[in-house]
Amino acid sequence: MSTILARAAARGEIAADRDWSLVADVLNAMCLQRVLNGQSVDAEFIRQVIDTIVLPALGIER
Repeated sequence: MSTILARAAARGEIAADRDWSLVADVLNAMCLQRVLNGQSVDAEFIRQVIDTIVLPALGIER
């Protein structure tokens, strides 16, 4: 995720002056928390996180 966001910043698709690794860290932490709670990390969960948290954090409307 960090690499994807860094490349998007390099292309000018998202602001280059922010630490986008934080977004990747939060996504990883959310997935780990679900696993520790005995929940699955499935495609639907990832879609919800991307649509609800990641894209808005990047300033992208979907």
